[in-house]
Amino acid sequence: EKFHKDHRSARTRWICPKYFPADAVLNAYLNPVVDKSRDPFSWGMPDVDKLVSFCSQHMGWESGNTKRVLDPVVKRLES
Repeated sequence: EKFHKDHRSARTRWICPKYFPADAVLNAYLNPVVDKSRDPFSWGMPDVDKLVSFCSQHMGWESGNTKRVLDPVVKRLES
């Protein structure tokens, strides 16, 4: 309740960019590209090295932290 009271005027301060949402984003939402295959879904093994690199470059994560997060996922997929 306190949150709602403190933020009751937040909507009046929203500023929406002129071209929001971007045409490409709107089109992707309205016309999603989906796999039409009827085959059962199965998970593939993640490429840990590429994920470590991506997380390092884009999120500043250290490789040890990324691997610590991914290890349980890989172990579960291997079982």
